[in-house]
Amino acid sequence: MQGFARLQFDDGAEDVITTADLEKLTHGWAISVHKAQGSAFRRVIIPVVRSKLLDRTMLYTAITRGIEAVVLIGDNDLINEIIEAPSASLQRD
Repeated sequence: MQGFARLQFDDGAEDVITTADLEKLTHGWAISVHKAQGSAFRRVIIPVVRSKLLDRTMLYTAITRGIEAVVLIGDNDLINEIIEAPSASLQRD
């Protein structure tokens, strides 16, 4: 097979994307949570990574931007940690 990429997912599943598959893809755009405030989008993908800026308030804001689907990509333990921790705004003096 020529022109392909092999993918391995966190659950151990594997797949192959061919050049023909790439022709079926459409472009996507990225926007920060701050820029997205007040807007809504059909589908939202949120990369959940450890960050000083990502707290439960920002995660909530990001999630509520989605209309049809919201996908969180990251470690479930980190997502739970962010949700359970007090908002960073509550810790400001």
